[in-house]
Amino acid sequence: MKDFSANIGDIIDRSAIHAVYGGRTQPRISPAGDARYLFLFIDPIGEEAAGCPSGMAADGCLHVAGEGLSRDQVMKSGNLSLLKHAEEGKALHVLTKVEKGRFRYAGRFRIAPGAPFYRVDMPSETSPDVIRDGIVFRLQPDGPVGAIPRSVLVSLPGDGTVQKTGAETLTLPDGKASRLDVALAASYALWMARLGFDLRAMSVTPDDEYQAVKVPLYDEASGHVYCPCASSSRAAVRNAIGEAMDIKRVTGAGEATLLLPSEPREDVMRLVEYAGLGVDWPHDTGWHLSSRLSGGPSTVGARDLRGSQM
Repeated sequence: MKDFSANIGDIIDRSAIHAVYGGRTQPRISPAGDARYLFLFIDPIGEEAAGCPSGMAADGCLHVAGEGLSRDQVMKSGNLSLLKHAEEGKALHVLTKVEKGRFRYAGRFRIAPGAPFYRVDMPSETSPDVIRDGIVFRLQPDGPVGAIPRSVLVSLPGDGTVQKTGAETLTLPDGKASRLDVALAASYALWMARLGFDLRAMSVTPDDEYQAVKVPLYDEASGHVYCPCASSSRAAVRNAIGEAMDIKRVTGAGEATLLLPSEPREDVMRLVEYAGLGVDWPHDTGWHLSSRLSGGPSTVGARDLRGSQM
């Protein structure tokens, strides 16, 4: 079988590669029938838009999601072949999608030593609303390589704040928000700003992780985080408590408060208190605020969110 040869930037039909070198014709990771090669077919723009890391990062590596459409990804089949390609003597060639069935040759890569892969939360390819455990590989260039888009999803381990957003920019241009949780955060931040509190959105990447944790609102002066929840139901509040505790942990915040769209029923309130969190919600034409501001529950003038105005 002839050696694989292509110039950086060449556009190649995938079917032509398989016709000569064999291998699986559909999966993104395709060990050739000839044991010397492993081909990786990626679509950086489409994959990143779907929430799956795919692109170059600041560490100089190509980060690409593994195989597995719907469930937690596991280290077997194509994923295992990619991880072990170097020790098995297979040259790894990467191609990026141009259009259906056609790919641009990006060059030769090899699995990165030290941290060859990591795990992240990733949307299911068959049900985007379902989040599963995904594998992301780190690949180093192994010679000259072509241009590959920069990943917007990869955040390097130990990064501090990678984004801060002023409260006034949390609203959409037309003054309305697309989701109730966004509306809650924006309204709360704006009205708290009138009281002298500077609440900002930010993102933090924990040590040993490559995925940033989004912090909806953070008061840096007091070390207090605020997490909006789109429903006051028990199920939604349970999930919000978990999110708040994780955000509190990664930021080192001393306190965390849930922002609910309405006053929770008594037992849900006890659940929040049991978790050691505060809770605020819109009340009539104002916000019901926790005792840290006034020595007891109070309201601060704010427009009712039911009108979607902030």
